[in-house]
Amino acid sequence: MKALRFVVIDARLLDAVHESRAALESCIRASAEHGGEIIVPSLEQTVAHLAAKPRAPEWGCFMTVDDAVGQLVGGCGYKDGPAADGSVEVAYGTFPPFEGRGYATAMAAELVVRAGRRRVLAHTLPERNASCRVLEKAGFIRVGEFIDPEDGLVWRWVTETAPVGTPQSADPYCHTPQGQPGFRPPPMRI
Repeated sequence: MKALRFVVIDARLLDAVHESRAALESCIRASAEHGGEIIVPSLEQTVAHLAAKPRAPEWGCFMTVDDAVGQLVGGCGYKDGPAADGSVEVAYGTFPPFEGRGYATAMAAELVVRAGRRRVLAHTLPERNASCRVLEKAGFIRVGEFIDPEDGLVWRWVTETAPVGTPQSADPYCHTPQGQPGFRPPPMRI
C-alpha cells in the first residue's frame, strides 16, 4: 500500500492557496501541479465545513501527499468528530491524474487506522463504482442503504476496528441487505 503524508487543512493552508501555487507548494512541501482548478474550491469548501462543524484537529481534513513522487495527490478526512456511539465517517478523493493508482484505498485505510478502535463509516452512490472497490480493498463491507441529509440515497459501508459492539440493527437509517439478517462486518484487517 502507498505511504502517504497527511497535511492538515486549515486557514493557513487556504491562505497559501490564495497567495500562489508556489506558496501552497512551500506549505505542503510537494508539487501541486496536478490539482489544477480543483484545489482552490475544494479547500474553500473544506475550510468552511470545518468552521461550521468545529472538532479536534485529529478529526479534521487533510491534503494527501505522496513524497515518493513529490506530488499532492488528493485529499481525505473525517466528516465530523466521533458520533455519540463513537463512530466516525470518512471521505476521500484523488485528483484525476492519480485516480486508479491505489491512492484512495491508501487514504481510506489510513483514516481507519487513525480512527483507532471504533466503527468507521463511509457512503457511496447507490451503484457499483470505483469508490465501492476502494472501500472493499480498505476492508469495508456494504451493509445497506442510508438516506443522507445532503446526498439522498447512498450505500453505507462499515468497518470495525473495535470488538463487536453496537449491532447494525441499532442504526435506524441503515437497512441490512436482504438475505443477511444480523450481518456483522468482521474486524478490520490491515
